Amino acid sequence: DDNGAKIVTISAAGPHPLSGATFGNGTFNNAVSVGGFTHSANISINADSSFVANVGAIFGSDVGTSNVAIGDFPEYTVGGGPISPTSSRGRLHIRSDFADAGTTNPTAAESTADELVLENENDVGMTFLSDIASNAHIMFGDSEDADVGGIVYNHDTDSMHIVTGTANTAVFGDEFGGYMQIVGGDTIGAQSGKLHVNVGSTDGTTGIWVDLNDADQQGIRVDANTAGCTANVFELRANVTTGHAMTLIHGLGTGTSHAMTGSMLAITDNNSSTDSRAIVDINQDTTGASGSIGLQVKTDGGSGIFVVQNADKAGLNVESSAAHTSSLGVFKSASTTSTGATLHVQGNSSTGGTKVVQFANSSADIMSARANGVTSCSRIECAAFLTTEHPTDAIHLLGVRDVGGTVVNLAT
Repeated sequence: DDNGAKIVTISAAGPHPLSGATFGNGTFNNAVSVGGFTHSANISINADSSFVANVGAIFGSDVGTSNVAIGDFPEYTVGGGPISPTSSRGRLHIRSDFADAGTTNPTAAESTADELVLENENDVGMTFLSDIASNAHIMFGDSEDADVGGIVYNHDTDSMHIVTGTANTAVFGDEFGGYMQIVGGDTIGAQSGKLHVNVGSTDGTTGIWVDLNDADQQGIRVDANTAGCTANVFELRANVTTGHAMTLIHGLGTGTSHAMTGSMLAITDNNSSTDSRAIVDINQDTTGASGSIGLQVKTDGGSGIFVVQNADKAGLNVESSAAHTSSLGVFKSASTTSTGATLHVQGNSSTGGTKVVQFANSSADIMSARANGVTSCSRIECAAFLTTEHPTDAIHLLGVRDVGGTVVNLAT
């Protein structure tokens, strides 16, 4: 032609080996039999710049949508020939079989994740292969940071790391039958359980927050059904703290009122075992903690401690094995305007000999008050005050009633 380009027309049956040739356009479509296989339309370069190289639906590309299809794509053909690349559901679509099994109906891919589509009827996936001491990476980058997020598998430690904001935020491993660690301050500590949450010194947030909005479901449940378990089911350790080790709070603030009939803390023991055990065991186990209090109850509205004893056992039992010099029991009313009793003891027994109050030493009663109003005292100094000849300057006078209820030791 006028531009010096050469136009070559090949019309003879192939195959035609080509080496070092460049073609602006052309069609190779003569059928030819080579080695018992029939080749037809092996290469097509057309005005749409499509490229197809197959004898079935194997590979196709299209400049118009920049799609590439690899694998099984029989749903669209061009005149019964090779596939049209635009049948791909993504920029690169690899299909072993239709996801919709037994049909030729293509399944659409999510438009926000269709750059790479992998499809099969049953199992589908991809594999990363490396040596046993290297990492496998899936990275998520942006225009400012190429590895701001990612998934990394460490073959050396057999652990998987989730990366967000360029930091290790979660680690999964196979120790303990499988574990997960939420990394605090981007510092991976020694794994201490199936789920390990690290809160770094500068993280500025709560370790675990459970937001329970379902009225009939539990926020946290622990089922401990292992027979003969000697470990604590729940253990809270607070080695250094100026706040409370555990706090239960109801109400959003001072003066806030919410309808509530349930307890702040309910402990139920339905175990009928006769083994000696404490339902609640408070053990202050060091002699140096002289300022500690085993149990403190402060109330601004309701009762402090209310014990309902339905068994034939003591409702309240205070014992001391130490040679104490302070009072073992103290009831103190600090208000100077109090009108109620500091200590009220009541026995509703109709049996006259039943003791309502009893004071005793290791061998016998020192003093007791009975249900019929009779008070007895075995101490000499106490007995002198229980007669009608008591000293006029007595500061402690115990009224004694006879069987009929008449006081017999009134002052004369």
